[in-house]
Amino acid sequence: KGSERLFLYKPEEVMGRHIAMLGAVKPNVIGEIRNGNTFRGEISLMRKTGERFPAYVINVPLRNESGKPMGMMGVAKDLTEEKKKEEAEREIIRLKAFNENLIASLNDGIQIIDEHGRITYINRRFEEIIGYDKEEVIGEHFGAFIAKEALDRFTKEIYGEADGVKKEKKVFESTFVTKNNKKIPVL
Repeated sequence: KGSERLFLYKPEEVMGRHIAMLGAVKPNVIGEIRNGNTFRGEISLMRKTGERFPAYVINVPLRNESGKPMGMMGVAKDLTEEKKKEEAEREIIRLKAFNENLIASLNDGIQIIDEHGRITYINRRFEEIIGYDKEEVIGEHFGAFIAKEALDRFTKEIYGEADGVKKEKKVFESTFVTKNNKKIPVL
């Protein structure tokens, strides 16, 4: 039943037929079986509809009474969903790198803060502005770099609740404190 769902053929349509009808032409699975070897690996297979799909297969030679390969038995696992996940993960990594490169190249100081107020990213310009190295800042709470008199307002702005009104605006004036305790106004 699993093969019917995978390939969309009824058993009588494939029994005794050449494996090539299932799209298994490369790598040379048949050559491995003829040599008496078990084949394990990832290959491209084909459904009855002509749709190709990636699969992990294990094919074992069936032997006659004298021990010579006369056919094979195999199992196949459809890898379509795994491949889609891998592609999505690669795209996420690519986009993350692109965004980090973009942010890093800006002339504005940028910090990214998680839901707990911890700094997860700063660009080079932010390092230059506050005088701290990235390693000294990442993981710290944003409050460690805000002037005490500006902290309450900064906190309300960052969480979108300044002036008692829920806002989406995240650009505002504040005061940072540099590594040498100098207070600098920032936007």
